[in-house]
Amino acid sequence: MKSEIKVILPAGKIPQGEIVSKITGTYKYNVQDSIVIYHEVKNERQPIIAEKGTRFMTDHSGHISCISEEKELVWHTELADLRRWLNKEMGVQENEDQTDRRTNRIG
Repeated sequence: MKSEIKVILPAGKIPQGEIVSKITGTYKYNVQDSIVIYHEVKNERQPIIAEKGTRFMTDHSGHISCISEEKELVWHTELADLRRWLNKEMGVQENEDQTDRRTNRIG
């Protein structure tokens, strides 16, 4: 990452596929809403969707944990991605964020 920013948020607020860690840990995970298990012999894929109120945390070793959406995690992101997320959360259009804030000053 260029310049990593760490943000503590409930798991349910962190975008799908983003890199996270536990607040007290350094081990990195991906947060997911669903996972797919591929069965090569039967040529099948079995999607598993997290139950309402939960998310999956997956690691590079293939371990999967099911956690509450309320569990606070550290989101490892970059400023541009955080800005896009904040704009989406606040309902701000991309172009609105580019306005000249000097015109909004009081006094």
